[in-house]
Amino acid sequence: MGIASTTMMSTLNLHPWLWHIFNHEKRLLILSTLWCNWKWRNTQVIANTSWSVTYVSQLVRRQKLECHLYCSKTPQEQDGYWAPPGQGDVKLNVDGSCSNQKSMGGGGVLRGGRGDWQFGFSTCYGQGSPFLAEILAIRDGLMHAWRLGYRNIT
Repeated sequence: MGIASTTMMSTLNLHPWLWHIFNHEKRLLILSTLWCNWKWRNTQVIANTSWSVTYVSQLVRRQKLECHLYCSKTPQEQDGYWAPPGQGDVKLNVDGSCSNQKSMGGGGVLRGGRGDWQFGFSTCYGQGSPFLAEILAIRDGLMHAWRLGYRNIT
């Protein structure tokens, strides 16, 4: 694919290697392949399930197409577009989730007006529902922001 060989890769610093990938004409294919291989490996290790090579290659093609469609949008059209808060405010972004076994977790990040990181957190909540995980993440994020002295939270 035009990226560093295994021998060369072992001698390269990670930043030049990533820079090379991000500037490569087939960057979406390379990044999609890396992402899908990482997911494939974790599924095998964590869930103890195996995917066929055919399934992984279909996943790579689908991921590449999704990335292409996403990257062709303007920032305002992209899902998850982050807009900075108003002058003097901070922005709190949180997320809660729940697994099939009802194990909940949540986390968030507090950023200033230029997107500068102020604070982040992640935690486990025990057993419950996706809705409860979201509510607890919002509560914890607001409590952390308040304790840090932030009052103008968006």
